[in-house]
Amino acid sequence: PTEYVDATKSHLVEDGVISLPFGSCRIFEDKTNKPTNVESEVLVTGVAYVSVPKLHMPGQIEKAPWLSESKKNDYFKLDSVDVFSAKNFIAFINSKYKSKLSRMFIFVHGFKVDFESAALSTAQVAIDLNLDGVPMFFSWPSNVGVNNYGKAKERAEYASYFLQQFLEMCAKSTNV
Repeated sequence: PTEYVDATKSHLVEDGVISLPFGSCRIFEDKTNKPTNVESEVLVTGVAYVSVPKLHMPGQIEKAPWLSESKKNDYFKLDSVDVFSAKNFIAFINSKYKSKLSRMFIFVHGFKVDFESAALSTAQVAIDLNLDGVPMFFSWPSNVGVNNYGKAKERAEYASYFLQQFLEMCAKSTNV
């Protein structure tokens, strides 16, 4: 499609925001829940809240120009992140989605992708596909410097253990 759509009208969006459950093996800062590029020793779960634009061109992620102020729903924007225990994460999914959605879509990013970009990509794909499932993502600390594929490979292998944990937890413990 080459026409703009109102992303806020998606059945996945409430009050202009899409809630994206996530799993990660990144460390998150204690008070701000800001994701770091440091490997965690445990699976971290939570929800990322992404504002979506009223005018959205499918296939694109509209972002605010660098250092500019933007109003809510002008662009895709990571508003906030909540980190939950595994128990509260499962309770969130089971409460929010009840029996509305029977499938999951889990986006896993590649090399040199930060947490925010993974969240925005997940939101964009979920809206563009008019997803009939719970949009989720898994983020690992992949930003290891320019052309440092060796270190990225090590981190990807490390992350695979946590990704497996996340997938098993979602499949076995949720009502989805």
